[in-house]
Amino acid sequence: MGERSEQRALYNTCLRLQGDIREVQQRAAFEGCTYTVLFSLADNSYKIGRSASIIDRTVPFEKGVSYNTGYTMAFKDAKLVFTSNGTVSGKGGTIYLKSGRFTREITILPVSGRALIGEQK
Repeated sequence: MGERSEQRALYNTCLRLQGDIREVQQRAAFEGCTYTVLFSLADNSYKIGRSASIIDRTVPFEKGVSYNTGYTMAFKDAKLVFTSNGTVSGKGGTIYLKSGRFTREITILPVSGRALIGEQK
């Protein structure tokens, strides 16, 4: 995979994850129930559901994109939980994704649950 392809795959994966996190947050608030995003380090994907045991869908990363295991996962049990009012349960944190020599971070802000994409320097 060339550098531009690696960068594009990484950015597209980050955009999709950011959008899915926003959707989950809005669904939790709108439906008045808890929603969970489970980060699956073993198969470079994430799962979305009403709880850890009720999964609505699994979203694989684009080819060549993986979690950057050089950083510690910020969420207990690799799980991001939105409460029934759309806020983050516990504290926010950062997820690091990589493709080739490129790394990007997605930071989920505490309480508000806003997801921001940044480039790792």
